[in-house]
Amino acid sequence: MELVSLTPTTEPEWERLCAASPGAWFWHTRAWREYTVAYRPELRTSSLAFLVRDGGEAVGLMPLSLEEWPTSGGGPERQLTFGGSDCWAPALAPALGARRGDAVLRRILEHVRRLGEEAGAMRVALRVSPLVPGLGDVLTAFLAATTRAGFLDASLAS
Repeated sequence: MELVSLTPTTEPEWERLCAASPGAWFWHTRAWREYTVAYRPELRTSSLAFLVRDGGEAVGLMPLSLEEWPTSGGGPERQLTFGGSDCWAPALAPALGARRGDAVLRRILEHVRRLGEEAGAMRVALRVSPLVPGLGDVLTAFLAATTRAGFLDASLAS
């Protein structure tokens, strides 16, 4: 599987997958990313969004960003968040099947972990939108994949 950063060149492919995926919603689109970055400029949001291709086909996307949160100690804390809140969960191409979909999710989460480590992020926050068309199937697959990958929310604030 190939990981491809979101760029102006890959944007049309991203938007097509957003439109087709049962796990994507308006919040996965370019329009929402642009709004969110403009909404909270103090967080110095930078996109780490990426596509996953398998056999040349876009099979997954991750609307990830890195933000710098102010701390009481003065220096910023780097987090993988989006507009001051959670990043939206990955979205997958329709009809991948359970095994292939799980492999794509696993690859996405491995890459999220690596990007967070490289950026010195202290936290990653991901959320499934309750408005995605395929909520039941999407949520089940996402919870299983994130649990296996060690992404577990043990906070009292969730």
